[in-house]
Amino acid sequence: YLTKNLSHTYLTDSQIQYNFELFYKVWYLGLVLFGVHVFLLGILMKAHGNIPSYVSYTTLVAGVCYTVLHLLKLPSFSQPLAAILEPFLVLPMVMGELGLAFWLLFKGGIVVKNLAVD
Repeated sequence: YLTKNLSHTYLTDSQIQYNFELFYKVWYLGLVLFGVHVFLLGILMKAHGNIPSYVSYTTLVAGVCYTVLHLLKLPSFSQPLAAILEPFLVLPMVMGELGLAFWLLFKGGIVVKNLAVD
């Protein structure tokens, strides 16, 4: 879709604008799918049981924030509402991703054995 007009040596402003808008539609749709993925990851982490609840809950919230924000940024939805909500939704998204990343780096996969003596 994005390259159909590239064979012309001269692009009109409307063709450039169309390609630009199409790029953002695909970009935001990809971020919506990423948000669904992060939300499902949070559900799996919560069901696992060995992962701290704060990590799974922040991941769940990050997934919801990603999905809601980028659905609103799609042209068929309310972009002014997305601009109002974005400053409030960015912090939970960052906290969820960084919390998961740091937990995976420093604690994830390390199995603590019970050293109880019979």
